[in-house]
Amino acid sequence: MRLIPELNQLARFAHTHPGGPSCHFNDIIPLTHCPHDVQDMQGYHHPLATNHQTQYGTVGQALHIARKLLPFIPDNAGVLIVPCCRGGSAFTAGSEGTYSERHGASHDACRWGTDTPLYQDLVSRTRAALAKNPQKQIPRRMLDARRI
Repeated sequence: MRLIPELNQLARFAHTHPGGPSCHFNDIIPLTHCPHDVQDMQGYHHPLATNHQTQYGTVGQALHIARKLLPFIPDNAGVLIVPCCRGGSAFTAGSEGTYSERHGASHDACRWGTDTPLYQDLVSRTRAALAKNPQKQIPRRMLDARRI
């Protein structure tokens, strides 16, 4: 697995990747092809994968998006992804799930909306990401518009 040092993510699970170094919730870790989303996809793999240690998980959109952003940022900067995806989520159907500050949204959270566990997860983890480096802030007008 080839990592790009400028591309990182906020951790959600106990290890950076299966068999990898341990990490804690909201640690900054390398971004891999299978990000630490609400729905853990690390246990899934392509049926033809021969080495599940390195060919684990499914490919999410985060790494592709982060790589596309790199040419547009300064050389001394990087991209920090805040994974919050949940496949099959909707606005009017699905389990609401639960939320805890220690672990974020539960793996069964499937409904988006204000005050839902998925939304709380997105907001709290975005705040945690911003707190990691207070000089790197989202413009105030964006925070006010979204009431984050």
